[in-house]
Amino acid sequence: MTRQKLLEELELRLQERKRRGLWRALRSPGEAGAQDPAYEFASNDYLSFARSPELEELTAKLVEEARWSGSLRNGSGGSRLLTGDSGFAHAVEKQIAHFHEAEACLLFNSGYDCNLGVFSCIAAAGRDVVLVDERVHASIHDGCRLSRARTVRRFRHNDLTDLRESLSTLRKALGDECWIFVGVESCYSMDGDLLARPGELLDMCGAFGALLIVDEAHSVGVHGPDGRGLLHPYRAHPALLARVVTFGKAFGLHGAAVLGAQPLLQYLLNYARPLIYSTSLPLHSLCAVSAAYRLMATETAAHRRKLLWEAVRMFHSLTRDLRSRCPQLPPPLVNRESPIQAIIIPGNENCVFVANELRQRGFDARPIRYPTVERGAERIRVVLHAHNTPEAINAFVQALIDIVGQLPSAMCDARGTHQSGAPLRPALLNARL
Repeated sequence: MTRQKLLEELELRLQERKRRGLWRALRSPGEAGAQDPAYEFASNDYLSFARSPELEELTAKLVEEARWSGSLRNGSGGSRLLTGDSGFAHAVEKQIAHFHEAEACLLFNSGYDCNLGVFSCIAAAGRDVVLVDERVHASIHDGCRLSRARTVRRFRHNDLTDLRESLSTLRKALGDECWIFVGVESCYSMDGDLLARPGELLDMCGAFGALLIVDEAHSVGVHGPDGRGLLHPYRAHPALLARVVTFGKAFGLHGAAVLGAQPLLQYLLNYARPLIYSTSLPLHSLCAVSAAYRLMATETAAHRRKLLWEAVRMFHSLTRDLRSRCPQLPPPLVNRESPIQAIIIPGNENCVFVANELRQRGFDARPIRYPTVERGAERIRVVLHAHNTPEAINAFVQALIDIVGQLPSAMCDARGTHQSGAPLRPALLNARL
């Protein structure tokens, strides 16, 4: 067994991945995305904050103020439990908690770290149970794999009847001596659909003595008053244990936080390994997060949300033309409640072909392939933003119609049946981009 033999084996694995149409690679700088921001339909920058001059200027102002206060450093120097803590970090956590009307807040370096930390440590070893929606993000699934819970189960997506049956079965089997934690998202990143009936879900959890953990990554900034998230109206519900908010989507930045009661956050500070063993966010990142939260409740953010929802409504209207002129495609997964839309293009090769053709025409929209989604449910994931103009949205849909016309007519029929004869189902596995 030599190093060279391992490298040869890795090369064979990569060749097999290419053969299956699953190859991933970084794009060169010249082809990394759309040259015109209006033609960018791939990022999660819903409110265009990542390119916002107002956010850039306010962040620079906060950094300058920190410099004069003597706290400016290039990096944090360590984890929060070592040298990476600061008064400014505590101030930002209070600011975030105040905005979301939560008891307390704890910062994490990313949404992935946050979910991984929470779900890996919340269940007591050999006693507690974790139930998650089958389409929650990969970070939640990975956290469950690391968990020492007695049982980890999935329930059918957004199916409260299936969840009720699972809760009832578990309670009868395990009695009242264990905690049951339920994990969901408020807006799902592949299909863009929203959490079904959150109030009813919380009441159900309460009835069975279960506690709900909600990932609001794709909801904060977009849903709720001033972008406080879909679960904001239910923030005081006794069955709501935690909300996870991230800054890499509508906030246009990086990082995340858990919102919850102080004892929960102290527990995470002691047991969530991604927090304990990671260098904390540097001061510049904290300034940017603080600036974004200051802007989120202003007219600037309100105007951007207005532009976003106008773009969503226009795209929804134009997809009628797409469906009528491309009968070989299954119906697209479009909705008016989310910036995330999905044009189903069955087959990895077909999906990659459409994405590449769009890129040749100056558009940036990425293919989502099997096994990230179920076979036959491969799609072009279309994300709408405040910076997508009506002209760009119309041009994008017309380009889609033209490119799809080049695909085999036998690929699938208008009823949403794959050429194999199997009915298409939405995404089962979920990987945030």
